[in-house]
This record gives sequence, structure tokens and C-alpha cells, in this order.
Amino acid sequence: MEPLGVNPHQVDVWSLPSWAECEPGTPPTLPPQPTPTHTSPPFPVNSIINKKICLWSGDITRLTADGIVHSTNETLNERSPNSDNLLAKAGPKLKNELYDNIKYCKTGEVVITDGYQLSTRHIIHTVGPRYNIKYHTAAETALHYCYRRTLEKAVEKRMKSIALCVINAVRRGYPPDQGAHIALRTVRRFLEHWGEQLERVVLVAESIDISIYQLLTPLYFPRSPREEQCACYLLPVDLGDDNGEPFIADRQIRIIDNPQHKYQEHYPLPPLEREEMRVLECDVTCSPSVVDILVVCVRPTRRLSLA
Repeated sequence: MEPLGVNPHQVDVWSLPSWAECEPGTPPTLPPQPTPTHTSPPFPVNSIINKKICLWSGDITRLTADGIVHSTNETLNERSPNSDNLLAKAGPKLKNELYDNIKYCKTGEVVITDGYQLSTRHIIHTVGPRYNIKYHTAAETALHYCYRRTLEKAVEKRMKSIALCVINAVRRGYPPDQGAHIALRTVRRFLEHWGEQLERVVLVAESIDISIYQLLTPLYFPRSPREEQCACYLLPVDLGDDNGEPFIADRQIRIIDNPQHKYQEHYPLPPLEREEMRVLECDVTCSPSVVDILVVCVRPTRRLSLA
């Protein structure tokens, strides 16, 4: 029998088994004589971090935690089963705050409200990106910041426990497996740097995602040398920077005098101006999809004489 005043449908996050307490499953079978992607485990066994992590499948509004995460759209009025369920259970005051006061949240950003009628102190609302294969780097970066800023906000508000939903949505075209990689490595890196601030992080996955998280979580949170070894073979090459953010290499763009330029073919430059042409170099940090090559013909400014 539940104590008086306790909702029997609520689940205390501290009652959930930690990742460290879950028995490792059967490790995946590696191909014969495989070549490892990483020569050493990118994420070593860390029992302290593993005790903070929980993997759970269910309705996030049932969890009793300091904070839960709500994935929504830019105008905070997304119509989806999860959003409708959360807004209905939290009560009309949450809708009033979102629609009348906050009104908007950019992709990759977060806003925070009270939990109102839910069994949580705070709700962190965030907007996941739409996925387009042509701009996948931008989508990966935005998703990384959804998770990272959510965790940063939890630390800022001195939360000890937080329930993270799957922010990348299939309805926005985001591949579930790629989204899980971003989520897991961002959480892992955050706990490596600021783990002392959070004591419990519950990864809440629905039926469509839970099998993916069960498969990938051991790669980022290994519990044994065997899981470490598997991670060396199964993790992707690009694991982002120290924070888990997708890495974009600086690309050097050279601005040169192109002798084949059509302008010069039809309108040759005077000899003096040809001698004053210069080769300019600059370092630009950008997505490969944004800038591929830039060729500019530079002409010096002429001085005008009024004599």
C-alpha cells in the first residue's frame, strides 16, 4: 500500500535501477579479424558515472524528479501525443505561461517553467532540429545543444535529478540511431566534466527508441572491459569534441587571381593592376555545406585626380 498522499502511478527516479546495476547483455558478435575504429576505448569504464545513469521506457510525466524535459516546436504549441499528454497533466497554468508569456524558443535553445500539477519542480522545454541530409551537420549541432543546454539549465537550477526524453523526433525526419549517438555522447561528456552537480540522469525512451538505446548505451557507458572492447569497433569515427559537439574542421579558403576568369578573357586588366594583384588567405570555420570554394578577382582602388 502506498503512503497517504502518494500517487501510485508515479515513479520515483531514485527507485529505478542505475545503469551500473543492470547486468550486461550478450555482447554483439564482431566480424572475424575486424579492424577497430579506435585503438583505445574512447569512453572508459566509469562506475561513478554509470551509477548516475538510468534507462527507462514509459510516460515521462509519471516520473518524480527535480526536472523533466519536454520536446516541442518553436512556438511551444506542438500537437503530438507526448506534448498533449504533458500539457493536459500539468494543467492550464502551464499553457498560459507558454502561450502568453514565453511564446517562442529557438531551435537548439531551452526555456524553463514550473512543473505545476506534475510531480516535478521544473519542466525544461527545448526545440529539436528538423533533419535534412544535405545539412546534417547543422542538425547534429543543434541536437547536441538541445541536450547540452538542458543539462546546463538543470545544473544552473541546482537540480539533482533530471529525466531526459528523446529530443530528436521521427516526425521531424531525424534518424533515431543517429539521434541516440548524439544524445548519449553529449550526456557522457557532460557528466565527465560536471558530473558532481547531477546525481541521476534518466534517459526516457519510447518503444520506438528503447531497443536502439539498449544497444548503444553500453558503447558510451561501458560496464566491463568487454563492452569497452566492443566500443572500439562499433563507435563511429567522429565522436565530436570534448563536449560531444560535432567537430567541424577549419577550412582554409584561398582568394586568388584566376587567369581563366571570364572577366579577364573579355576585359583584360591593365599591366599595373595585374602587378598589384595579391593572394589573400583567411581561415573560415563553416559547414562544408555552406561554403565549398570562393574565388574572387581583386582589383585595387584607383585614386582620382581633380586637377
